[in-house]
Amino acid sequence: MSIERVLRQAWELYTKSFLRFVLTAAAIFVVLEFFAAVSESSVHAHRWSAAALWGVVTFLLWIVGTFWLQGALVEAVNDLRDGRADLPIGELYQRARPLLPSLIAAGS
Repeated sequence: MSIERVLRQAWELYTKSFLRFVLTAAAIFVVLEFFAAVSESSVHAHRWSAAALWGVVTFLLWIVGTFWLQGALVEAVNDLRDGRADLPIGELYQRARPLLPSLIAAGS
C-alpha cells in the first residue's frame, strides 16, 4: 500500500464523516472544558486550595480524556471501513475504554 493511497483513503474518510468525528470529540471536550472552567473560577475567586484540587483533577481528566478520545476515533474509523457508521458514539467510547491503560502507556 502506497503512502498516496493511505492519504487518499484518510481524506475520504475524514471528509465523508467530518461531523461524526467532530461530535465524537465534542463528547469529551465539553466535559473537559467544564472542569477547566470550574478550576479557573476557583482561581478567580482566590480559593487557592480548591483551585489546586480542581487543577489536578482537570489535568488528570485531560490526560485520560485525550487518550480515550483517540481510542474512540480509531474505533470510529474501524466502524466506517465497511462503508457505514453503525455504532453510536457512546459505543465507540465503550469499545475504547478497555484499551485506555494501553493507550495512556503508549502515549506517555
